[in-house]
Amino acid sequence: MKRVLLSVLVVCLLAGQASADLFTLNHDAAMMLWEVSKEPDSTRSFLDLVTDNLDDYGTVTMRGEVGYVGSLGGVRNEFSWMRIGANGATADVIGAALGTDPTSDLSGYAGYSLYLANDNDDLWQVRLYVETSADGSRETKWVTLATGSDAVLTLDFAGLDLTEVTDIGFDIGGLLSGSGGNPSNPDWFHVSAVPTPVAVLLGMLGLGVAGLKLRKFV
Repeated sequence: MKRVLLSVLVVCLLAGQASADLFTLNHDAAMMLWEVSKEPDSTRSFLDLVTDNLDDYGTVTMRGEVGYVGSLGGVRNEFSWMRIGANGATADVIGAALGTDPTSDLSGYAGYSLYLANDNDDLWQVRLYVETSADGSRETKWVTLATGSDAVLTLDFAGLDLTEVTDIGFDIGGLLSGSGGNPSNPDWFHVSAVPTPVAVLLGMLGLGVAGLKLRKFV
């Protein structure tokens, strides 16, 4: 019976992914987010890209394929955040050729989904966003990631004119406190993205199957 239920679950999840047609980032697209966001403005302290283990930065092991390392500062006890997105390179991120018209068309997608992991010892919040020329910016609610935790976030595209997407990515932020706070002010964040949510779901299902098989021998 368990095997039948698991099979139904797998079919439902895969069917849901196919019907929902969620836009996701692959490894190269996730790196593109950093490439066009690495020049800080007056509200950003520093942003860097890490493509291997984040242990060099005194953090827990990196779980996504592309890591983002940065420093946030601001007024004590106020929320500070940074936007990590595609901006002018949106066409490359979604796989369209530069110079095509419309530049970045996501028509047909029901939403945007991304795996994000908190790879350090501070409490950070993350959210997804998308900007279109017709509708401006839309964001998900902030999701809190504790130390070493991760989440798959999804942004609903319903009602948006997706014929020209001007920016897509994610935001990271935190309530800055005094020294020793969580996070303190200023403080470094270390987050990683990718594999895509579909891969994460399939991995979780694989663990579920393994767990059921192990229970037979216990």
